[in-house]
Amino acid sequence: MKRLSLLSAALATAALAACVFTLACETESAGGNSLSISPSEATIGIDQSITLKARGGETYTWELANKEIGRLSNTTGATTTYTALSGVGEDQIISVTASTSTSGGSSSSSSSATNETSTATFTSTGKTAIIHHR
Repeated sequence: MKRLSLLSAALATAALAACVFTLACETESAGGNSLSISPSEATIGIDQSITLKARGGETYTWELANKEIGRLSNTTGATTTYTALSGVGEDQIISVTASTSTSGGSSSSSSSATNETSTATFTSTGKTAIIHHR
């Protein structure tokens, strides 16, 4: 019975940790695509940097909520580096938008010999929080 209680406690702790981790990185998905950002949150000091990675799309665009307290090494691509410039105790929210294009099948009309291919673009948006400390 004691072993079962320990297992239940461990599972509850793991579920809580997973929930906290998931809530820190807000994502939306469209068209069945899922966007993930790592790390989902971090704490760094002024003049320190952290590399951010996005997965789940083909093209990515990064954006800062407050450009006065930090900067990104680049605003496009799956990876960027964030550097804290100022704002001790402030949170920086970094958004990434991922786009994915999918091609539909070809269709042909009986009255003509043309084939048409359709393309759809899906976008997903996610956010991560970087806390500045001393």
